[in-house]
Amino acid sequence: MRKLFCIILFSLKGILSIAQLFSPEEQLLLDSIVGVINDKSLADITRIEARIDFGERTMLLRVSYWDSIANDCSSLIKATSKSQINKELQSLFAHSLNNIGYVSKQTGDIDNAIKYYNKSLEIYYSINDSIGIATGLNNIGNVYNSFGEIAKTLEHYHQSLKIREKIGDKRGVANCFNNIGIVYHGQWDTLKALEYYTKSLKIREEIDDKKGIAQAYNNIGTIYDNYNDHKTSMEYYRKSLKINEEIGDQKGISLALVNIADLYRKQGDFAKSFEFYNKSLKLREDNGFTQLVAKTLTSLGRVYLEINKSNEALINAKRALSISQTLGFPEEIAYSAELMSNIYEKQGKGMEALEMYKLHITMRDSFNNENTQKVAVQQQAKYEYEKQKTIDDAEHEKQLAIEKEGKAKQKVITYSTALGLVLVVLFLIFIFNRLQITKKQKSIIEEQKQLVEQQKETVEEAHNLLEEKNAEIIASIHYAKRIQDSLLTSQKYIKRNLNRLKNQTN
Repeated sequence: MRKLFCIILFSLKGILSIAQLFSPEEQLLLDSIVGVINDKSLADITRIEARIDFGERTMLLRVSYWDSIANDCSSLIKATSKSQINKELQSLFAHSLNNIGYVSKQTGDIDNAIKYYNKSLEIYYSINDSIGIATGLNNIGNVYNSFGEIAKTLEHYHQSLKIREKIGDKRGVANCFNNIGIVYHGQWDTLKALEYYTKSLKIREEIDDKKGIAQAYNNIGTIYDNYNDHKTSMEYYRKSLKINEEIGDQKGISLALVNIADLYRKQGDFAKSFEFYNKSLKLREDNGFTQLVAKTLTSLGRVYLEINKSNEALINAKRALSISQTLGFPEEIAYSAELMSNIYEKQGKGMEALEMYKLHITMRDSFNNENTQKVAVQQQAKYEYEKQKTIDDAEHEKQLAIEKEGKAKQKVITYSTALGLVLVVLFLIFIFNRLQITKKQKSIIEEQKQLVEQQKETVEEAHNLLEEKNAEIIASIHYAKRIQDSLLTSQKYIKRNLNRLKNQTN
């Protein structure tokens, strides 16, 4: 597996630094990714994901690599029925096109960069991928910023920012704040730039975004550098460099090295300045950061000029200008042309110096003038207005919702009260009815009770009369018996006489 990985790396010679070091953990991860890429038993979409992951982790800046992935995505989409094409595959296709745009920008092919960024953005819109849309808008903004087209730059940055704020993408919001800060910094509005850099840093610290924190430290360092607070500036640059080295961010390392070199140059320590510039230049050349190579060459040229080595300064300045003109970036052309004008002036070449100075002014004015500064303010005002309007609209909607909810609650209360009153009335009617029935029943019971009492009295009278009759009958019986007893011979007398006669017979 490691052998296969080495073969892949050597195939990138001239584009990816073979000397680029990976930690054992990173190397192990890359080995496993290569294993996935070569495992034909896995689904095509899985292997495509692995190829994208490998390319981004190794900073593979080659259009053909990403174009191959994009073609595979396209073929897979065509071979799949429309109803089965999933969002993930479309997203991978868009991601590959976006990376082609990025590599094209880095290598100076701006037309191709815009073309592929727009293709990518079109797909992201079609699948309603908010993060992809925001990323595409941001990348197009980066291209316009390189050309000094501030209006279009801020327009795209603010569109990206609104989407990221809406979906709660904190990392993306921090990135947008950083980019907007860079635009203001380029317009020399350092206070506004510092405001955005600080906002970006705060979010990145909240989400523990190491790469973003390092970037923010670096940018804040440049603000203090502008105010000639070199001590504070160096502290921020060193902190940025340390984090970038820890996470292996080659671009971030090269940027921190350049800024530290700039500080040493301003302090007159040219030996340290050359050391750090050359370290940065090598990293940028090895990793294909073409635009950044031009920046570093211009900086090296300035140092050579300051120590009166105009020939060496001119070599670096010419190379920087050539790269900048190939890329078509006005800002880099302006800086390198200004340096060449100073060099020619020092060498006594007045015409050449004037020619380069005119080129410097033309390019400088194209990206840094009163109109672009007004545009920056207008775009910011527009963003703040739209943001406040969104907040106001949200508050208005919230208030309407509260009022609607209040009305609904009031309606419920009204209906509940009315229903309660109806129930109370019904209950009262029921109670009244029950009382009437009870009263009627009580009247009947009273009548029945009186009847029973009357019947009882009649019975008692009959009973008393019967008892009187019985008493009279009994008295008559007793009287008759006494009469009978008085008329009839006593049984004892009869019995005695019978016994006497019986004895006489014997």
